[in-house]
Amino acid sequence: MNKFIGVYYNKVFDTIMISFNKSNNIVKSKIIKSKTTEDIIMIVENDNITGINILSVSKYIPLIKEKNSILSGDVVIYEKINILLKKHTFLDLSQYNKNKQFNLVKIKSIELLQSKKKNLLKCLIDWDDEKIVCGDTSLEVGDYVIMANVGAWLLNGQQLQSTDLYGEKSNGMFVSAKEIGLEHKYKNIKGVIRFKNEIKNFW
Repeated sequence: MNKFIGVYYNKVFDTIMISFNKSNNIVKSKIIKSKTTEDIIMIVENDNITGINILSVSKYIPLIKEKNSILSGDVVIYEKINILLKKHTFLDLSQYNKNKQFNLVKIKSIELLQSKKKNLLKCLIDWDDEKIVCGDTSLEVGDYVIMANVGAWLLNGQQLQSTDLYGEKSNGMFVSAKEIGLEHKYKNIKGVIRFKNEIKNFW
């Protein structure tokens, strides 16, 4: 499985939050600060780092002010964060996020799945011929959509798992603007973000 971590930016508090995995007992977590700066805080549980907060981050990475809430797909910022952490801590994030958490994929075929509760679409995509089950029935063959891969981190802090929906396995999820912090950019698109033509950068 891909080794992904969630990287988020809170503009109000000028703080980057990094999630390695879900903590089962936040009460038992302990806080460790960097010895060279008080702005880097590591959250540790059972001797494993479950998260990192970088406070006042814009004074270290001025470019951050121009960025979105979710940074998991931003290669430039991710590298700057890693350089900062290697300078002030023992951490090296280069082993994580080697593959993309989100990809632009094209829908090759669609099958309607009808059930008593809700109609779904089973979509074959041009990404390893994966099949994705989706609740947005307005999608069409030929649409380009943003897919979160298994293991990807969404804006709400959820790490995506492979799921079974009404007996159909789905290894990924088509995302809406709200789920990846791009509501300001795609405010006119309801439901899953979709394009009629391929674009180079959806961020």
